[in-house]
Amino acid sequence: MNVDNRLRTQEEKYSSDYSTPYPPEVADALNDLSQETVRDFERPIMMVPDTQRKLYYQLVKLLRPNYILEIGTFTGATAIAMACAFPSSSKVVSLDIDPKCMQVARKYINRLQYGDRVELRVGPALVSLKALKQEHSQRQYDLIFIVLYRGYVHREAGYEEKITIKKDIMKKWTKAVCEFNEYVLQNPSLQVVMLPVFNGVSFISKSP
Repeated sequence: MNVDNRLRTQEEKYSSDYSTPYPPEVADALNDLSQETVRDFERPIMMVPDTQRKLYYQLVKLLRPNYILEIGTFTGATAIAMACAFPSSSKVVSLDIDPKCMQVARKYINRLQYGDRVELRVGPALVSLKALKQEHSQRQYDLIFIVLYRGYVHREAGYEEKITIKKDIMKKWTKAVCEFNEYVLQNPSLQVVMLPVFNGVSFISKSP
């Protein structure tokens, strides 16, 4: 780890530089979005790094999902990266509690004319998830992305088991990530593999 609590930032940059770039208009929008996030937000580190976004971009291209659920929009970089990888018939539904973040996300989504590909919902994740279930009871999400800095994300994902995270640990969000990782690893109903990107990117599925 370095002082920003991130894994190997030089290797991360190398990986991004040698990954297929986004379409030019998307790359320009994401660059402007990143600069605005760094300038106007207290914790821009919460934005998913470029290597991780390109990983999601590639996964979406390979898997071709119809619906993607993202819990934790922040300023919208990940939602945009995924949206540019699929046709307009697919959709990312992205949730965040912060209206300021969502305002910035909507600005760049509109700039790219991705309004038909990205649906933003402002409010607590649990409230938004319940509303989605009521409005679209038959909808199946092919991919679900959960941003871990929010805390208590295992419950937001729909699991009944509870894990206690003390307030002082929640303030140090990297420790909360470790709590979540341990929870997933010890849960017999889940299967997980973690990649060394940012603070670790976990791919989680239900065990057979």
